[in-house]
Amino acid sequence: MLCNKCNKEEALIHIRGVDAQGNVHTISICASCAIKALMSEELNASEIAGLMKSGAMPKPDVMMKIIDSLMRQTGLESERLEDVDGACTNCGLQRVELRRELLLGCPECLDCFDSDIRSHLGLKDDFVYNETEVPESEQESTGDDAKSGQVAFHALNTRLQAAVQAEEYELAATLKDELESRLREINRLRQSGSNCDWGARKIKDHFALPDRAQNNLPWLPKRPDGQGLIRLASLLFGNYNLSGFELPPFRNKPAQSNDISALLAAFLRREPIFGQSREYVPAEMEKTARLELTERGWCPHEFIARKHATRLFVSENERVIALLNDIDHLRINLWGAAEELPLMLRHLQDFTDNLRGTFDLQSHPKFGRISRHLNSLGSGMGLGQLMHLPALTYDGRIEALVRACRDMGFNLRGLFRQNEKTGAALYILQSKDSLLPPGQYLERFLELSRSMARHEQLCRQMFQSHKENRLILTDNIGRAVGTLKGASLLSFEEAEYLLSALWLGVEMGMLPWLDIRKVLAKITELLTLPANIADKQNSFADRIQIRRNLAISFKKDLLGMEEE
Repeated sequence: MLCNKCNKEEALIHIRGVDAQGNVHTISICASCAIKALMSEELNASEIAGLMKSGAMPKPDVMMKIIDSLMRQTGLESERLEDVDGACTNCGLQRVELRRELLLGCPECLDCFDSDIRSHLGLKDDFVYNETEVPESEQESTGDDAKSGQVAFHALNTRLQAAVQAEEYELAATLKDELESRLREINRLRQSGSNCDWGARKIKDHFALPDRAQNNLPWLPKRPDGQGLIRLASLLFGNYNLSGFELPPFRNKPAQSNDISALLAAFLRREPIFGQSREYVPAEMEKTARLELTERGWCPHEFIARKHATRLFVSENERVIALLNDIDHLRINLWGAAEELPLMLRHLQDFTDNLRGTFDLQSHPKFGRISRHLNSLGSGMGLGQLMHLPALTYDGRIEALVRACRDMGFNLRGLFRQNEKTGAALYILQSKDSLLPPGQYLERFLELSRSMARHEQLCRQMFQSHKENRLILTDNIGRAVGTLKGASLLSFEEAEYLLSALWLGVEMGMLPWLDIRKVLAKITELLTLPANIADKQNSFADRIQIRRNLAISFKKDLLGMEEE
């Protein structure tokens, strides 16, 4: 039955009454109209009390719907009032959207929402980003010929952007061909003496199983360091946007995503930092193949679903990943060992110099390099380290560690979903924002991660040296082995937790029969498995079979147990 007032929504409240002439009347209203009646005082307090006494108030489940409707309307009204003077004059981004997503709509948002951005980043009113110049002794000279070529490239790039904006597509096509020719020459001159080859360096994975078709994930450790597998890997990233182009997702000029993809792809194909790179275009790939890109840790799931043109580059050793037209025009990630961060930073700075020597990059006089994400404003760069901290987790010290890191200006968070039995005790320590160039806090960051590793080692020693503590450790690892032995079904979350416990057991010498290489290989298999079965999870029976197969596989590969 429809509401008698608005004739749009389903009626939830039915009130019957008698008028002065003795005629019986029934009114049926929806939750929204009921709220309006109460708030506009069409029903006063005595009438409400009368309804309650007569039992005419809605049933509990109906009242919950009314309350839910009230909450939604209150939230919408709050957002509407807040947005009256809270929209970017250029792109129309609402203030509530910025606060919720932390993503800019266009460069002009920086001026429209200046106070909001400063408040989020904790900046004073007089803050101006200042990028410290890299000493000349640390810069790679590209030679006069290369610099001359870069100047010519800038001029061509400006003409191309003007042609595209004027919709002179024939001229734009000609200029694009000439740009690519210039780019090849710039790269030829630059590569002769460049050491920016992070993605081309041969890396031996000491933990790889022989005859294994799939490499271990790039963030898993590649060699022992004598300190235990605690500081697993370093991540360094940079975000860049080209001047003269709209920011993703290119709402007003979707064709620009193709232009940027083509320009940057031509540049990246010849960048020495990649070596012989692999190139992927998600829009041209099958669903399962696209999902494999995310499960390998190369890109977020949202990236493969973008409506505009995107592209992914992977270096030959999988330690350099570039995403074109994700949140920004270009995002580049570098992976390496824990103590390789200083060297990685030099390679990223060389890459940035090469990029700036070829393209004009968007920047703001107060906030520095422009990135859509507020936390990447400034240098556009950030860093992190992945850590395995099971002993500190078992001892309940993680929350205190999170607070200590925050006090020092860094963030510590779980790598996976937050749940009592998930997360595999894997955490990422990362920079809070990009307001400082990484070189200004790199040593402080490294010392913090070293200190955390020492605390993890001390905690492990404590578990071994005291009988009661050793019982706690033995219980956790023993339960993991026992659970795996008796498991008929295994979820992904349970598998993550069990692998972390087994990993610690191997490092503590409690599971001498288990090879750490098998544990790391199983982590890779576990995290890439969803891509291979994504199309087979449509029914309850399928999901049960997946969990069944996972249990069988884990028992066979880790415990040597064949299914009867």
